[in-house]
Amino acid sequence: MTYSIIIDTLEDVTYGPYPSDEIDERMERLGGVEYGMVTQELAPDEVHWGHELHVARDMLGLSLESIAMIVGVSRTRIVKMWERRDDLPVPYDVWATMERMLEDQASAIYTALQVIDESGATTVQLAYWDNQADYDANHYVSDGGRYEIANATNRRIAEILGYRGIEVTWVDGAHNPVPHIDNNEPTEEKKPDGYTYDIDEALLPRDERPFYVTLHVSHPKYGTLEVITNKDLEGRFQLVSNDVEYYYKQVAGTLQFSLPKDEAGIKRELARLLRNLRMY
Repeated sequence: MTYSIIIDTLEDVTYGPYPSDEIDERMERLGGVEYGMVTQELAPDEVHWGHELHVARDMLGLSLESIAMIVGVSRTRIVKMWERRDDLPVPYDVWATMERMLEDQASAIYTALQVIDESGATTVQLAYWDNQADYDANHYVSDGGRYEIANATNRRIAEILGYRGIEVTWVDGAHNPVPHIDNNEPTEEKKPDGYTYDIDEALLPRDERPFYVTLHVSHPKYGTLEVITNKDLEGRFQLVSNDVEYYYKQVAGTLQFSLPKDEAGIKRELARLLRNLRMY
């Protein structure tokens, strides 16, 4: 069995993977010709299954609820279905997101071990975060990360250090041995993550928000992303024209998209979307 994905080149939306012998029917159903969609056949190692998603989630220390929020689905049972079904591959963009998080985790482990090796330390302190608020307040820099992944990463580091005979002691987030950097200071030294946000419309009381809320996030490495959503911060939209007037059209595949309702959560989600521009 071979599989393909459908890529909407106008809206940057990926659908699938689907069995390649069904792809023409899927394209017709989605209006592929009208909307400028193209297909791309996947190599065998680009098709991933539920058991792989379950293992990846376990390695990252994430719950079903966390995965659902990260990939933008409203029900945890959808993630549970992806993990349990062996007859359908995991959605392409979902696996791409998991893969990026695994790569980030592997990089963090490698960097930490390299620093420890170079220091010659025989004992190491590692932080364990109680919840997301603890991580956001006390992690050394606001990186948009998840506390569950940070904990899973530190558990893996501790396991490797144990094999090497290096003693590990655990501290809570408030006593994280890496100094916290206050990102409220706009200086280059105090804002190494580089993200800038324009989210004022989302922070207004609901009744004072415009009908369509426009948010921006920028980063020197990742560029700039504009997110248009409704006043409930649900769904994604784009401004389009029919040669007569401009109007807002919902972006395909974002029916269940929802932004967090708090400032830190909105920033964290915008940063994640900017790093993963092919999510929607």
